[in-house]
Amino acid sequence: MSEYNTGDDTYHDGKFILLNNKYYTESDPQQLTPKELHTLIILKIFTSQFKGVNVTTYNLMGHLLPFTNVSEKKKNAAVAKELMQSLKVKGIIEYDDPKDSNEPITVTIEPVKYVEGDDRTSFQPVPEFILDRTNDPDEIYVLIAIHNVAKMCEKGEYAKPFFRNKKNWGALLGKGNTTAEKIVNSMCVKGILFYYENDVHYDQNRSKFEQGHGKYYLFPQEKEEARIRLRDEKRRLNRKVD
Repeated sequence: MSEYNTGDDTYHDGKFILLNNKYYTESDPQQLTPKELHTLIILKIFTSQFKGVNVTTYNLMGHLLPFTNVSEKKKNAAVAKELMQSLKVKGIIEYDDPKDSNEPITVTIEPVKYVEGDDRTSFQPVPEFILDRTNDPDEIYVLIAIHNVAKMCEKGEYAKPFFRNKKNWGALLGKGNTTAEKIVNSMCVKGILFYYENDVHYDQNRSKFEQGHGKYYLFPQEKEEARIRLRDEKRRLNRKVD
């Protein structure tokens, strides 16, 4: 069974694609937008295992991108061209510009290989279930970022939380915080992401009550749900006393 050094953890061989963490690290020179990352994922999925390259066209990519309109072929090809050229400018893919949208393009993708001591080369295997949960580039971006933190423990469980202020997702998604919060909240409503508020505590040094960042998980957490139930029950009883 194959193993991969991701910089911090070891993963066993399985159904996944490899992605550098820098692609969704805020302020990194090679940070991608959700649509750019989704385009890269599609290129990786259809890359030949034999030759290590992807042969495609702008028209084909426009058809494969889930956020384009299938009835508008020319516009889709233009969207694919813009995204692929952006990936090329960022040094993530290489190809010769075609004459038109139907000419085959041979695309090579930046190799994923951890270099000892270089955190920017750290990477993770993104499992198939992440891409099966949603076809929306913003939602995939969020799930991949959280998966990078969650990690699978020895029991095969994703039990490590991703801490983040629920109103501060904008910097990661490249959107306004209000828009980004709606996206993440919608994911929780759909049941493809799970959020648990942190408990409120009293900060003696600042003489005020504080609440830490919320906890996001890829799967429901029994301990967190039990904590929330207990908290809500205490609040209910306190309201009765008042």
